[in-house]
Amino acid sequence: MDELLSRYTEKQQKIIAEYWDTIRQTRDTGKVSERIIEREVGFWAKYEPGVVIEALEIHIDKYPLIREQYTRGIMRNLAKRRAQEPGGGVSSAPARPRAGKNRFVNFEQRDIDYEVMEKLEALQLSGLLTEEKRNELRNDPRYAKYL
Repeated sequence: MDELLSRYTEKQQKIIAEYWDTIRQTRDTGKVSERIIEREVGFWAKYEPGVVIEALEIHIDKYPLIREQYTRGIMRNLAKRRAQEPGGGVSSAPARPRAGKNRFVNFEQRDIDYEVMEKLEALQLSGLLTEEKRNELRNDPRYAKYL
């Protein structure tokens, strides 16, 4: 176990200890077996120490009541994000949110004239939208795309 942790600085090892104290709180017994700790620390070896420590800090700060498996996903996402950064993820600085376009709502605003649509619906519901009236409205560019 000591050899798995030897790649971390003393400060990082304190964060790791704090992480396991947090994970203990997710157990009814308040204990985490050595085997689980070894398995997880072994998994961490896939990632550079900066990614591991940042993931542990995120887990401690934001998800203290969720078990250790969640940290794996945090690490994967951090590593993926760092790999996409300019420089190929060499930077050990924490990842920052990118400025720019919001990717969550990434669609063009539709050009809908609700006033025209409401008028057409009122005509249809009242029975006044006859075929003759439709043909007349098709010549009006505001109505044409809705008929």
